[in-house]
Amino acid sequence: MTFYNNLDQILLERKVDNDINYDTYYVYDDFGNLRFVLPPAASDALTAVNVIWDITSNQVLKDYAFYYQYDGKNNCILKKLPGCNDIEMRYDMSERLIFSKMENNN
Repeated sequence: MTFYNNLDQILLERKVDNDINYDTYYVYDDFGNLRFVLPPAASDALTAVNVIWDITSNQVLKDYAFYYQYDGKNNCILKKLPGCNDIEMRYDMSERLIFSKMENNN
C-alpha cells in the first residue's frame, strides 16, 4: 500500500506480513525536497512519544534513516546514509555537480 501527497510524492509505503505493518516514511521540506527516508526500523522507534528528531543526536536516525540536506538553490549538498560515511557535494555557478566527497566519520 502506498500513500502520496498532492505533489504525487510518496509519503508512506506500507508492507504487511503476518498482520504486521512495515512502514517506510518519506519526509519532504517546504520546497518538495526529500529530507528523510525512514525505513521500518527507524519509523517504529520515531513514532514513539517524546522522540527528538535531530540527525546529530538521535541514534536511531544516525543508524537507520536516510537524510538529505540542500542549499538555497535546492541542490543536495549532503547525504547521510545508514552504515555509510556522509557524502558531501558541491556545485558550480550553473548548479552542475562538480565535486563529491565521502566524509571520514570515525
